Amino acid sequence: MEKAETILENLTKYKLYIELDKKEYNSRKCSYCNIVNSLIPKYKGIYELCCIFVRNLTELPKILKDEEDNNERCSYLNFWITDHIRKKFDIDWNDSKNIHTILRRFLSVENFIPSASKNNCRFYYNSNINLELWKKLKDLYDYIKNYNYIERKINSQEYSCEKHSHYFDYITSLYKTFKEECCNESLEKCSYPFYFDDLCKKTKYLTQINCDKEKELAGVHQVPRGSEVSGNQRETTAISSQSDSLQVFDHIAQSSSEYNNPDYYVKLSLGISSLGIFFIIIFLYKFTTLGTWIRYYLLKKKKN
Repeated sequence: MEKAETILENLTKYKLYIELDKKEYNSRKCSYCNIVNSLIPKYKGIYELCCIFVRNLTELPKILKDEEDNNERCSYLNFWITDHIRKKFDIDWNDSKNIHTILRRFLSVENFIPSASKNNCRFYYNSNINLELWKKLKDLYDYIKNYNYIERKINSQEYSCEKHSHYFDYITSLYKTFKEECCNESLEKCSYPFYFDDLCKKTKYLTQINCDKEKELAGVHQVPRGSEVSGNQRETTAISSQSDSLQVFDHIAQSSSEYNNPDYYVKLSLGISSLGIFFIIIFLYKFTTLGTWIRYYLLKKKKN
């Protein structure tokens, strides 16, 4: 399940793989990788991957300084290199029949490195463990190591319930396979140098973390400013806007109906006529001889 990486990618423990991925190495130490020179024409990038592997093995405490347990550091290194080789075969090295040839070459590289430089860590090779099984073990291991972080992410709603549910179903299927194949003392296929023994006895990590779907759905309806609005919300908004538009339209229509009423124009004509007569009287009174005569007549009448 490659999608497992999208769930784990930003978690503290999972970020240790990023440190192992860095393409920073001392070319002098790459001399240990001369044993893969004959494979370079056929397997693109194998020499550089080998150089990074040597760097990681010889500087492991420095590179994974955030992991204090040396056994855990060694586990991360083994999962990292086997997963890298698996991805190379999936994408660039379309030659699955030689997988174990490549794995044995990396084992030889590790054997060439002096024990004092390997930080009590070794590349673990077992011909009974193929790369797909390594991948499943890695996913199970990463889930266990990041369990508490995943729980916090779910509680803070950073993961959707559906996304977590699919991931947990995948982990459960891995555990069932592991239990069937490795909890019955099948040492040939399941003699791992890692601490998986507890999985045969404990089921703590197989209790699905509660995910509050109702709380998640409630959060969906609270759309922050600048966020994309869902289809249903757009529909609701459209209906509301349409309702407001209809109210405005009704108001305009009502006003328009008043203008189409014949009584309205009769009243308007009378008002305009009255206003016109009023202005004519004012004009005659102030600016014509008729107005002067009227003022003289009124003044004379007042004196008498």
